[in-house]
Amino acid sequence: MKNPKIYFIVLVSLFVLNIFINSSVSFADGAPFPPTIQIRNAVLNGTPITFDCGLFANFPANSLLEFDVLIDVYNEHASVSNSFNPSSPPGSPTFTPPFPTNVIQGLHVYHFSWISPAQYNGFLNFYVNDGINPPVTCILNFDISLPVELSSFVSEVHHNDVTLNWSTSSEINNSGFDLERSMINGEWSKVYFVNGKGTTSSPSNYEFTDRNLSTGKYNYRLKQIDFNGNFEYFNLANEVNIGAPDKFSLSQNYPNPFNPATKISYDLPFDGKVSLTIFDITGKEVMNLIKENKSSGYYEAVVNASNLSSGVYFYRLILEGNGNNFTATKRMMVMK
Repeated sequence: MKNPKIYFIVLVSLFVLNIFINSSVSFADGAPFPPTIQIRNAVLNGTPITFDCGLFANFPANSLLEFDVLIDVYNEHASVSNSFNPSSPPGSPTFTPPFPTNVIQGLHVYHFSWISPAQYNGFLNFYVNDGINPPVTCILNFDISLPVELSSFVSEVHHNDVTLNWSTSSEINNSGFDLERSMINGEWSKVYFVNGKGTTSSPSNYEFTDRNLSTGKYNYRLKQIDFNGNFEYFNLANEVNIGAPDKFSLSQNYPNPFNPATKISYDLPFDGKVSLTIFDITGKEVMNLIKENKSSGYYEAVVNASNLSSGVYFYRLILEGNGNNFTATKRMMVMK
């Protein structure tokens, strides 16, 4: 051959090709490709999300997280494992089928599902070692927080009104709060709904006044509701006691002047016969609002003056009971 250098290169190339063709280590026969770990089909409460090795998943507690773990092994077998850090995460994370400790050559798919009922900040580590290549890992990071972090929930009683104040330090996906009340050992009933702030990392303050309660003891709780329908209860730590008034009282009607309606509040310190009537300026009775026996407590009467002419009127409250008689009269004005 005229060019020995070219001849030598051709011989070396043929030699290498022969080794490659006849080698027992080939792609088809299980070449030592490293195993792979992939995260696919991740959904949060049924909505697809982007989640993969090395990424963070930020979501509120009581949410359903699901995804598929794909492990592809090219060697004859490999050891596999998964571990949470911190260990013992809340709830019951599950794999379907159960996650093994060894797998054979091929593609393996495991469906993961988890509802965390509480806060959790940590990660889930997947590990695959085929004995030939360096071990392969996949770390999934979790930042699971309570939808609402309640920092305070207190009550204040004024006569027969209860003012409830609560504060949150942060909120995630918060639709709002059902305020619920019950008599002691009684059934819970919804009093009012207060809109939440959605998602915010800033403190938020809320207030509601439950008015005109009868004498008795009450419990209160908040039912915090997410936009996805999940909820959590927060109970007021103390009982609320609406006691009997310590004295007889008749309040000025409000509004005054009025048209056509106004309200009259009055307090009864003991049980007795109650009469509440309205007179015109001549002393003629024009309306009898109440004439019945009532228990001690805080009350409110509504006056509808649609049939009354504009002018000055007087309303008188009489309480008879326990050997005592109380009478109080106040002035009001209808303005049409």
